[in-house]
Amino acid sequence: MRALITAAGKGTRMGGVTKYSHKGLCQIAGKSILAHAISSIRAAGVSQIYIVTGYRAELVQRTLGDAVTYLFNPFYEVSGILGSFWQAMPVLDGKPFLFTTADHFFSAPLVRRCLEAKGDVVSLVQQKRRYDAEDSKVLIKQNRITRFGKDMPVDEAAGEYAAMTVFRSRASAMFFAELRNVFGRGELGGYAMDILNSMLDQPDLCMAHILCDESSRIEIDSVADLRRARRLADSIMKQSEA
Repeated sequence: MRALITAAGKGTRMGGVTKYSHKGLCQIAGKSILAHAISSIRAAGVSQIYIVTGYRAELVQRTLGDAVTYLFNPFYEVSGILGSFWQAMPVLDGKPFLFTTADHFFSAPLVRRCLEAKGDVVSLVQQKRRYDAEDSKVLIKQNRITRFGKDMPVDEAAGEYAAMTVFRSRASAMFFAELRNVFGRGELGGYAMDILNSMLDQPDLCMAHILCDESSRIEIDSVADLRRARRLADSIMKQSEA
């Protein structure tokens, strides 16, 4: 199993915090968001970790050192996250891997739960008290994800896609084959969710998911989110010490 962390974006919603730095380098409980992600992934037994950089790439690499393998996305300002997957295709296509992003803080057990779950594709879904238009919402029927999308009405959402997915070998090959099709059509601004949606139609592909609540992970899009992440980290550490 390998792991991919996409960290190419500029994080503009963080305001001045990312003007001279990178969102993934923001500190939570004495470590950067990226350092927490690396530690949690390694604790789950994954040793080969790739980070796709773009914005402030040299700073990210200098800060994290040689603990991971770096891939550079030169098109990060125009291609979105799928451009980062494209850069990772030579090392991940057809190989099992765990995907997550640089702007999520999560507890280590979540990684293990995803890796241990059965399925060709295993996506993490967070159930929250309320959802908004910016959430990457998930529709679930009969215990099966039937759609991912930000455009879904909030009252239909069964959860939020938590930007963590495990792809087994066959699913990995399917994902990158569809990525080639998407880029071949000139669609550079899509999301990983768009490709996951196309994979939902494969009848012989087991698309599984696991659920988590708001006590184990948070997406960090703003300074307010960063404050909440720091409180969450304190809570998680207190629980682990109890």
